[in-house]
Amino acid sequence: MSNPLLSIVIPVWNNPRSIKNIASSILSQSFDDFELILVDDGSTDDTLQNLRDIAETDSRVKVITKPNGGPSSARNLGLDEATGKYIQFFDSDDDIKGGSLSLVVSEMEQRANDMVVSGWQIDLPTKSGSTRPYKQISPTSQVFDGDIKKSIIRSLGDIGTLYNLWNKLFRANIIREHGLRFREDLWFGEDLVFALNYLEHAKRVDIIPDITYCYLTNAGGSVVGHSSLVPEYRVANDEEIVKFAGNTLDNESRDLLNWLRRRWVMSFWITVSRSDKSLSEKRKLIRKVNIKGIKTVWSPKYIGLKHWLIGLILAVVKTSTIFILIFGSLANLAKNLIKSLKLTLRK
Repeated sequence: MSNPLLSIVIPVWNNPRSIKNIASSILSQSFDDFELILVDDGSTDDTLQNLRDIAETDSRVKVITKPNGGPSSARNLGLDEATGKYIQFFDSDDDIKGGSLSLVVSEMEQRANDMVVSGWQIDLPTKSGSTRPYKQISPTSQVFDGDIKKSIIRSLGDIGTLYNLWNKLFRANIIREHGLRFREDLWFGEDLVFALNYLEHAKRVDIIPDITYCYLTNAGGSVVGHSSLVPEYRVANDEEIVKFAGNTLDNESRDLLNWLRRRWVMSFWITVSRSDKSLSEKRKLIRKVNIKGIKTVWSPKYIGLKHWLIGLILAVVKTSTIFILIFGSLANLAKNLIKSLKLTLRK
């Protein structure tokens, strides 16, 4: 029996219901030359039995079990088992659009890409237990070819097309030839770190506007995940993008990189501000993200007027944790107001 064209890896932990949904969507795709690798990461409920039930219905499904170690270790085990020419990584509580597998594989095959990146839809949970569409992210169609680092840095500072794993198709040979693995010491931003390490070896990246993935979020919710509040994870992400950028940046790339790094710091401020930590705990967390070497961008030429103004504000308030918390709270308030308005208008 020949190897499949595509391997799909999904880590699963204590998620017996949602995994059935995305597995059903995958197995009912018109494109069928794939293997679905479900990695049970030490679930303590009936998840494993549900995975085995799914595997009994379709020979393309593999179920692997391991002690609990987090999504990175589960994905690494999935990589070890994958035999496909291409690899995708999905999350167990999300969903995919019909025809998405055929679309991205076709783009990869016909255009000799090293990575295909697509758009996605953000879904919100409803009180009835179902989901409803909230927002669609449809990137501009473009190709990064040759020296792609500047384009990647710009994209990371824009709408975040390159941050996630689940809207990307990877070449397995690049992963294997360069020994790429997920960092198991990171529980936040590990997908971005993997993507950056992969892109170090990519020559052509194709970004398409098509919506292929449905990401479930609790947008507007008050719960802040623990991993997003660990300063060391944020610093590790910053170190990886600096390493990726290298030392041979032109003025445009340098400004784009400094804006991107400052934006990441701002994201952490907002996350800390809306957490349920005490004021003293929040101030301690903010002080720990002491990322050095971020330069103030003095011209909006390359990053745009809006980003330039935000960067100047961040440069001014960075010495005061109180001002930082005020800024973060106001930014989060504005963000939630915009979300509430959008949801109201859709009703």
